[in-house]
Amino acid sequence: MTAAVATRPKVQSLSMQGIAIPAAVVDKREFLRRTRRHTQLEKSIPVTIQPAASGASNTRDTITLRRSDILGGVTLRLTGTLTVTPGTGTVASTAAWPYGVFRNIGFNANGASSLISARAWTLKAREIAKDEGLSDNGVSQTVAGGTKSNGTLSLPTESWGVGQSTTGITTGGAVELVVPLPVAEDMFDLSGAIFLQTSSAELSVVIDWAAITDVFAFTGNGTASFVGTLEVHTTKFEIPTENGAIIVPDLSMFHSLVETSAPVLSTGVDTETIVVGQGAGKFVLRVIQQLQNGAVNAPVPVASANYGLMAWRYGTSETPDQFFSGSALRHENARQYNSDLGGLQGYAVHEFAKAGFRDLVDMGTTADLRLVNNIQSSVTLNNAKLWYAVESVYRSGQGA
Repeated sequence: MTAAVATRPKVQSLSMQGIAIPAAVVDKREFLRRTRRHTQLEKSIPVTIQPAASGASNTRDTITLRRSDILGGVTLRLTGTLTVTPGTGTVASTAAWPYGVFRNIGFNANGASSLISARAWTLKAREIAKDEGLSDNGVSQTVAGGTKSNGTLSLPTESWGVGQSTTGITTGGAVELVVPLPVAEDMFDLSGAIFLQTSSAELSVVIDWAAITDVFAFTGNGTASFVGTLEVHTTKFEIPTENGAIIVPDLSMFHSLVETSAPVLSTGVDTETIVVGQGAGKFVLRVIQQLQNGAVNAPVPVASANYGLMAWRYGTSETPDQFFSGSALRHENARQYNSDLGGLQGYAVHEFAKAGFRDLVDMGTTADLRLVNNIQSSVTLNNAKLWYAVESVYRSGQGA
């Protein structure tokens, strides 16, 4: 019997993520065999966040990335010094500190605006949800005046300077924060990675910075300021060539993580929140949600005392996954991620990607996708918002 000979993919002219490529071979196996990964510092910028009376602060920074190779991920590293001066007043950190110093982080690529648009806290929660080898168990940080060793979402190498939701702060300290931007859905498979090997490629990271009063509360003449540096690191993969043609994996998919918020007005009833950005051709990997409440918003722990039913629904009343208390979903997430996302930071996740792509939610066949939350009547709502981030993949040319 004659052994079958594998046919090499042909050289072709194609459009990939809206970019015209005159000569390419789409061959994932050959690309993975020949590519080389490299991580590099793209740009470093100074960052100052301080009271208006003390001078100018960063408000928005747009960082354009270099055009080369295939982009798998971006990592933001913020380092510097937090200075606290209570004077005759007081200084306290809010629940937004420390990652809330990034009010919002956006990523745009090749005509697809806001592939990523989310708060840094949510990006930290997503990192733990996606990376099975990552856990914040045993990582100690100060929250509400006490030392917490799980559920902080912190890496052991990070420094907060001062605690989260902590009163009576008299001194600052060194700050080192690391926030990942998941450009590719998976750094091995590279689904959703961005093609950059052309002068027509356009990529940018857009950072909206918080005001100092978003992350600290002052009385009297108390004040605080942060001065430091933001480093933007990228992880890219070299593109091999053969006979004048480039060899690439299938880069027809975009990967998206977009967060939005909706007001929460009722307790004691099943409240449905319609998920924005629905459309045919989009597949949902997970939905990450967090309820914030209070005059100065703070996360509401995912627990039976605060939540009844937590579910997702589509169509008239199809409800595939139902958790009849906050504690039930919190336990499920703890088993999935080996981390307590809901206890301190109030995150809950409807997970569809733990079994590869088998359980993904097809937005083309699940019309009117919505989240269902029953906030217990014992919870007093005050400026309450439900934040939720939809992580999805979709083909280039379909809805972003």
